Amino acid sequence: MTGQEIVMLIGAIIVVAFIIFCVVAFSLERKKVKADEFSEEEFAEPEFDTFHVKVLDFKCDMHYEGIKMPKLIKNFAVFFEFEDGKVKGLEVPEECYDAFEIGQEGLLTLANEKFISFDAGGEREC
Repeated sequence: MTGQEIVMLIGAIIVVAFIIFCVVAFSLERKKVKADEFSEEEFAEPEFDTFHVKVLDFKCDMHYEGIKMPKLIKNFAVFFEFEDGKVKGLEVPEECYDAFEIGQEGLLTLANEKFISFDAGGEREC
């Protein structure tokens, strides 16, 4: 065997060893993800809470994320005043955003502290 053949053989062994390492590492990571994929919290029944609130303000903003393939991100938030005087801003779906008016009162339903619905008593609701 010549020196060049020995170098090529060693190079091939290194490449094969690297490929085997990558396959093993990927399969171990995949098993870990599958185990974490189904947490009990995901399947737990959400906690629903209903509050009487007043709409104080709302805002929307848009920005781009990413460089190679920028994506337009839209955020819609409504600020509610609860009966105890606390003010909380919540993200709401874009299709619900136009249903809110400043000063409007109604019942706000949350699931795990996330917006579910707003019922203004016969007026527009979302």
